[in-house]
Amino acid sequence: MPVQPRNWVPNTYVSAQYLNNDLYSYVPYNAHAPNGVLFHSMPPMKVGWLLVSGVNVTSAAAAGGSTTELTDTSPSVNHWGTYVNTESMFAGYNGATQGMLTGSVAGADGDSVNFATSLAPAYLGLGIYLVFSHLAIAPVTNATGYVSAGIEETGLTVHIRGGSQLGSTTQINQAYCADNVTTSVGNPVWINLESIVQDSSANSYAAESNANPVSTTCRVGYLWIGVGNTYSTPPAVSLPSTLTTWVTASSANLNQYVSAVLEFMNNRPVNRVATPQTGSVAVSTLTALNFSSNTNDNYSGYSVTTHKYTVPVTGVYLAHVMTEFSDAAAGQRRVGVQINGTLNLYGPATSSASGSGFIRPQMTRLLDLNQGDTVQGICTTLTNAGTLSGIGGMQIVWMGSQSTVSNLAYTIPDVNFRWTAGVEDQALVNLFNSHLGNDLAFLMNRPYFLGYQTTAQTALPNGTAEILQMQSATGRVHGTVGDNYGGWASGASNHYTAKVPGWYLVVMGGFQVPGTTVPYVCQAGFNGQDSLGGSFTVTVVQQQTSTNNGGTTLPPGADGLMVIYLNTGDEVWPQYTQLNGAATYATSVVTGCESHFGLVWISE
Repeated sequence: MPVQPRNWVPNTYVSAQYLNNDLYSYVPYNAHAPNGVLFHSMPPMKVGWLLVSGVNVTSAAAAGGSTTELTDTSPSVNHWGTYVNTESMFAGYNGATQGMLTGSVAGADGDSVNFATSLAPAYLGLGIYLVFSHLAIAPVTNATGYVSAGIEETGLTVHIRGGSQLGSTTQINQAYCADNVTTSVGNPVWINLESIVQDSSANSYAAESNANPVSTTCRVGYLWIGVGNTYSTPPAVSLPSTLTTWVTASSANLNQYVSAVLEFMNNRPVNRVATPQTGSVAVSTLTALNFSSNTNDNYSGYSVTTHKYTVPVTGVYLAHVMTEFSDAAAGQRRVGVQINGTLNLYGPATSSASGSGFIRPQMTRLLDLNQGDTVQGICTTLTNAGTLSGIGGMQIVWMGSQSTVSNLAYTIPDVNFRWTAGVEDQALVNLFNSHLGNDLAFLMNRPYFLGYQTTAQTALPNGTAEILQMQSATGRVHGTVGDNYGGWASGASNHYTAKVPGWYLVVMGGFQVPGTTVPYVCQAGFNGQDSLGGSFTVTVVQQQTSTNNGGTTLPPGADGLMVIYLNTGDEVWPQYTQLNGAATYATSVVTGCESHFGLVWISE
C-alpha cells in the first residue's frame, strides 16, 4: 500500500532522497516498497487462468444449488498459469500484496503451499481491490439449470456471488463475477474462483481450460484500486490539477502538483453498496434497487435514504451492478443504473426457466460521470413478476480523468528513473517537466476509450463472429470525448489502436434483437491484432443462453470485463456472436440497451 505523500514545508531543501521516497520508493532506492509514481504505474495486479484440463465442477440438485469447489481430478498437474503478476514488487514491505494464483504442485508459480481443491488462491494485502472471475464449463445436461461464477474470500468462508444464467446444453457456458474487496490490518483476504452450478441432474462438468489465457476459459484476478478510508482520510472533494511546465520547485508547487495528485490517486473515489430490498417486482415496471449496506464509500457519496450515489468528482468510472431473483417458470430479468433520475442504462436480459436456481442478471460498463451526477441501481422484468432475494450489490470506481481533447500525448512514466543530487538550473527544470510534469499528468489522464452503437447491424449470420460497430465514440452519459489519445478508427472494422503500451481494462457489452429460434447463445468478447498484423485469439467475457423470444422481449446479449496487454500499435475491437439461433439476427439500439465498448489503461 502506498504511503501518503509528505507536506512540503516552506524554506526547506528539496532533496533527491525526498523525491525518490515520495515518487518511487518508501525505502530509498528499494523497488520492493514502491510509492508514488512507481506504485501507480504498476499497482498490485494479478490474473490467473486454467491452462490445462483436469478440473471439474459439480452441480447441485437442490433448488438454489450450493457453493462447490473446483475438483482436481489430477493433483500432480499444475493446472493454473499466471499471465500478469506485479506481486514481486510488494512482498515483504507494507503488506501491499502477497501470495500466488497457483496450481496444486509445490513450487508452481513460486508458491510452495498446496491449496488442495482451491487451486487458484491469491492473497490481498491492505487496501481496496477490484476482484473478478470467469467460470467456463462444458455444456450442461438440463436446459433449466443455472451456471454462476463467484469468488471465495477470507479463508474460503465468505462467498461473493456473480451473475447466474441459464445453462446451454450445446455450447460452453461462461459466467462472470465482479466486486470490490477491502482488507484491513491483521485481516488478510484470500480469493479464489468459485463455482455454483444448479442443475437437477447433479452431474459433474469439466472446467474449460486453454493453453492461452483467452477464449472461453476459467480466470480469476484482482487489481488494487485504493487505500480505503480505513487507512486514510480522503482529500477534499476536488479533482487535483497537474503542472506540465515547471519553473520553480517551491513548497506550494510541490504540495499542489505532487502531493495533492498522489493523495488523490491513493484515494480515488470508490463506492460499494450491497443488500437490496426483498419483495416482488411487477411485470415491465422499473424498480429501484434500494441497497441498504454501504461497505465502501470513501467520499461519503451514497445515501441510504435516497439510495443514490452522488459522484464526488468528474471522471471515467467503472460501474457494475448485480441483483438476485428467485427462480421463475419463464420470463426475463435485467438490472442497470439510472443516472440523474432520467437515463436508464441496462445490462443484457437474463432468461429464467422452470428449474432449480436463482437468476442473477448484471451490468458492467465504463461511464463518463460528472461531479454531482446521481447513480441508482434499477431492475425490470418481463412476462411475469419477479421476486428479489435481498442479494446483490453495486460498485462504482473512478478510473481516470475525463478529457476535452482527443490528442493527449503524455508518455508512460519511466519507473527506472531516480533523482540524483547536484543537478542544477535548466537540467533540473527539464527533469521536473519529464518526471513530474509528464508522469503525474499521464497517471491522472490515462488513455481510455468510450463508445456505443447508434445504428443497428442487420442480417448478421448465426455462428459468425462480428465486429460490433461503435458509431459514437463518446461517453454515453454526457457525450464527452470518448477517445483522449486518438486511438479509435471508425467504420465497419472499427478498432482501438494503443498509443502507449500497458495493461488495459477492457469492458464491453453486446445486445441483440430477441431471436426467433430458441434457445440461442449470446457470446461477447474482444479480439485484435498486434502491430505486425498477427491475430489475437478472441477473449470471451460472457457466453449465456437466451430462451425468450417475441418482439417485445427485453434485449438479450452478453457483457463483462477483462484485462489485456497492448503494445504501441496493437489493435483491439469488440466482437459478438449468436450461436444456435435463427439464420440471421440484428443488434439492438433500444435506448439504454445499445452495444458498447470501452477500455482504460491500468498499468505498465
